[in-house]
Parts: sequence; structure tokens; C-alpha cells
Amino acid sequence: MEQGSDAGQTQPSSARARQISEGFREVQASYDRVKDHWNDLIRVTLTLNPELLLKGEEVKLQIACRSTRMPNPELEIWEDCYSQTPARRLHRLRWDKDAADTGYRAEWKWRPRRSGNYLLRWRCDIGGDIEEFWRHFAVVAPGDAVIILNSTSHREPRPEPDFHALHLPFSYWAESLLFGPRGSAKEFAAFSRGARQYGDDPGLMIFHGGAYLPGDQTVFVDEPVEVQRAVLESYRKLWPMLGFAAPLRSLYTYGLGNRPARMARNAGYNLLGALCADQNWGDGPFKINHWGMPARPYPVGAEDFRKPGDGGP
Repeated sequence: MEQGSDAGQTQPSSARARQISEGFREVQASYDRVKDHWNDLIRVTLTLNPELLLKGEEVKLQIACRSTRMPNPELEIWEDCYSQTPARRLHRLRWDKDAADTGYRAEWKWRPRRSGNYLLRWRCDIGGDIEEFWRHFAVVAPGDAVIILNSTSHREPRPEPDFHALHLPFSYWAESLLFGPRGSAKEFAAFSRGARQYGDDPGLMIFHGGAYLPGDQTVFVDEPVEVQRAVLESYRKLWPMLGFAAPLRSLYTYGLGNRPARMARNAGYNLLGALCADQNWGDGPFKINHWGMPARPYPVGAEDFRKPGDGGP
């Protein structure tokens, strides 16, 4: 019997990896049963890029819709959106049939004249689970400050409704169970609704085995190679089933370690983070050093603060 360093892990690594794969196949079977209804719910893919602009740069919106009729052509922009009286301006979208003749696509470009905060609002009139889409973007000039908001709360009531009501963009930990069937398309679609409707920025957070093996408390960094690989690959496949438009690229865990980081890179993850710099093997069942320093600092590029610079050793 192969043992991990955590008392919760008692199965051989091959059996644990097999159980994870079997659990994911249950999720896959659930998705296959409800996929048609899933397509009825998730009709729109809306992408705005970049969401942080330097003054003089252009913002680009792309919308793809599954629809038999042309969607709403009106796009609303709120300039200086956090003021008491933001200027609301209407723009027109040009819709074209997509190449597969399954719906419509629109592309809109705009170059803001002033720095500040902006909101984009588009009302969806073709059905699906979202009637109104919002996106925040900001334009910065020399002397401006940039704030990044991150929600790590797991408590009720959840903080997301307040962020959405205030139209504040934020990142958050997305923790989805990898095990067990889903009963309906709504159970898949609900998980990504904030990201699709408001542009919330999710990053997958893997704490311990309970997220991928029911009731298990093994810390992810302690898992054998084949178990870590099964978890990482299964989550990459699950991500689009939940309705996220972009591939799963962000992975966060406590004390990721060198070996899991290499495997995550090979699996296609390109943003790896850790809440705590290192484990101290003494803070409860998760072995977290909550009193340690935060994740490694982010080196900033000399020519553009939005790009990574040379990190050095």
C-alpha cells in the first residue's frame, strides 16, 4: 500500500487516480444527457479585450450568439461610471451570420478619449439564462492608480451580489467539485453565470482531496504524480462544461511545489499562484502557513506595467 504524508490518504495512487477518472466520467455522462438544454441556456459568448487600457489604446468587443434571428443592435456605454451622473451613450452593433449558419456574430471597436472607468451594457433579446450583460473596463494615464479586487470568501452570505450591484470587477476562487453527477443543465450553467454576465475572473482553487475524492483530506501537494495529473486534466475538461468561455488557465493552491507546477504547465495552465509562500506543516488539516508572507511578488515589465518583467532568481 502506497501511503501519502497525510493520514487521510490510504489508497494506492493508481486506485485514487482511477476513482478520480471514474468520478469525472459521471460528470461527463451528466453533461451529455443535458447538453441540448445547456445550449439553450448558454446562447451568448461575450468577450471584451483588453479590460485595462493605456490612454490612446482601443478596446474590442466580440459577441457570438446562437440564434435564428438577429439580436439587439444597441450597445450602451457608461462613461465615468462610478460618478453620480455617468454619461450614457448608445452605440450600434453590426450583426453578421456566422460561418456555420448557427447564429450571429458582432465585433465592435472603440478608442476612449479620456482615462477613467467605463461600463458596457448589452441587453440580450434572444433567450438563454442571461437577459443583460455587463463589462467593466478602465483607461489609465500617467499618475493613475490601478486596484485589483480579489474575493476569497467562502462564507454566507456570499459577497458576489454586492460586487455585481456595484459593478466592481473582481477575481475569485472557483471551487467546483470534480466528483458526482449533475442533475440538470442549470447546475452546470449556474457555476459560470457571474463570469458570463459580469466578467468575473475565476481561478481554480484546489485545497485538498475533498474537492475531487469525497471526504478525503489529503493536501494536493502531497498527492502522487498520477493523482495530480488526473485532477489537473479532469478540471481542464470540466471547465467548458460549466460554461466558461475561455480555457481553464489559472490554478491556485497552498504551497504548489515544483512537481505539480511543472505538470500544470504541461497541462495548459499558465497562471499559477499560492496564497501562502510555503507550508509550515502545522496549521490544521490543510497544513497552511496563514502567518507567512503572501505569494511571490509579481515582477513588472519596464515598458508596460501590465506585462510581466524579468523575475530573476
